[in-house]
Amino acid sequence: MAYDVFRSADFVARAVTGFDSTICVVTFDSYSDARTLERTGFGELFFEQSRIDAIHVITRSNEWYQNDEILEICLAIKAITQNYERVYTYGSSMGGYAAIRFGERVGARAAI
Repeated sequence: MAYDVFRSADFVARAVTGFDSTICVVTFDSYSDARTLERTGFGELFFEQSRIDAIHVITRSNEWYQNDEILEICLAIKAITQNYERVYTYGSSMGGYAAIRFGERVGARAAI
């Protein structure tokens, strides 16, 4: 089941859950020229096909997640991830930076 955990003009955090997974992966979008929030999250298809719960953070801007809303997004995500045995963050480039920088704030043990 996919649903928005957070949505604003510049961000969406979309959860794809319900796979009875004990693991949740929080992904952060990389730098992109596609300035729309209506796109697939980083690794979204892989995690869905693998039946692993995931929350995908997608941004309209390429500002390396240096936005006041990111802390609010992290709180909304952590409210969901606290129910999982293991939480990881995942990203590449700009998204890799966010995975490391905000991992603890979303309840993650490690960043990939």
